[in-house]
Amino acid sequence: MTTPDILAVLSGAAVGLVLALIGGGGSILATPALLYIVGVTNPHIAIGTSALAVSVNAFANFLNHLKRGNVKWKCAVVFGGAGMIGAAIGAAVGKATDPAILLPLFAGLMIVVGIAMLRPRKHEGDGDVVLNAGNAPKLIAYGLGVGALSGFFGIGGGFLIVPGLIGATGMTMIQAVGSSLFSVGSFGATTAASYAIDGLIDWRIAGLFIGGGLVGGAIGASFASRLAKQRGTLQRIFAFVVFAVAAYMLWRRRCDAPPMKSVLLLAAALTFLAATPAAACLPPPGPPPEAGESAESHAARYAAWRAEQDAQHAAWLHQRQVTLWDEADAVFIARITRVEADRQAYFGDTQRVSLRAEQSLKGRRYRSSFSLRYTDATSCGPLPSFAAINGAVGDRFVVFVRGGRPGQSTVQQTIAPADITDERIRAALDAALSR
Repeated sequence: MTTPDILAVLSGAAVGLVLALIGGGGSILATPALLYIVGVTNPHIAIGTSALAVSVNAFANFLNHLKRGNVKWKCAVVFGGAGMIGAAIGAAVGKATDPAILLPLFAGLMIVVGIAMLRPRKHEGDGDVVLNAGNAPKLIAYGLGVGALSGFFGIGGGFLIVPGLIGATGMTMIQAVGSSLFSVGSFGATTAASYAIDGLIDWRIAGLFIGGGLVGGAIGASFASRLAKQRGTLQRIFAFVVFAVAAYMLWRRRCDAPPMKSVLLLAAALTFLAATPAAACLPPPGPPPEAGESAESHAARYAAWRAEQDAQHAAWLHQRQVTLWDEADAVFIARITRVEADRQAYFGDTQRVSLRAEQSLKGRRYRSSFSLRYTDATSCGPLPSFAAINGAVGDRFVVFVRGGRPGQSTVQQTIAPADITDERIRAALDAALSR
């Protein structure tokens, strides 16, 4: 088992623990964990994979709570069914809303919910609550409302479902946590199905993530039952996580601020990276002159250092090709058929290129066309580093695809044929070009 595999299991266990403990936060925690801990490079695949993992873990934790008597499943089904209808309505409204205001609105909503959960309650809820004519309309109304908010903000809604269930029925906190997992699982399954259709799920990582989540969920369900015996403990944990995630979302919103603020934040980030070369992608400045060293001696020493750096970079590029070939579902030659100007915020003037798949080198054969553009950036420059984006009409590139049909979300890399150094890729490339 590789290090990413172990990290996937551990990350899944952490998400499963959170889902079982507070009934929410899985979808918020899972995607960053896959991107920044496990090392999934494609955000779309991270989202699709996390949705599947969160859904399976939510349903598994739902069963764990059900066995412990923590689930009012009839109430959960009514709430979840109404919520799915509300989510469809909310999503339609959300699509017509300016995206720039969605995150601050949601963070503010989470703070309100967290404060509400910290308010002292006269009792810990009615543990004997059942679905009846009195609370069914409330469940439907709350479900529609929470579902609409969930669809509007494009999230699973676990943070909103728990207080919604408590408000509608007066059930205990531990019962609301257990019952909420049905809705969390339903929303996650819907999202995962959508991503799976487009091939945006890493099934291996998802399996490992789910396996860890099952273990973490079993531990969390038992822990939650114990905490439920202490008045208000779960409410305080719930509110703490809500406030923490809300603060994170507001911080991320600040990083996506208007241009002048973005420039200042970028300058601060680059200053930090310059002070910590180990964390930066930029090459080190090279050896400085020594005391009393002649210019010729320093030039020779710098040239030797530069050659060593180039050799290390070439070795890294070669290893990158080896990994791409081993992990790709399909590798083929594609030709640029169209180049369009593509001006984007932060990136400036770039290109959007259309390519057509021609000769297959490995895996499934494609003859379709697809487009590539810049989608992200770091201190190291735009990502992904598609060489084809800087190409011209008629240029050929070796394309590595993983996770579905060729496209922006599935193409891992494009490399010019002249830059191929791996013997296996070179042999397949020469054989294809000679045909």
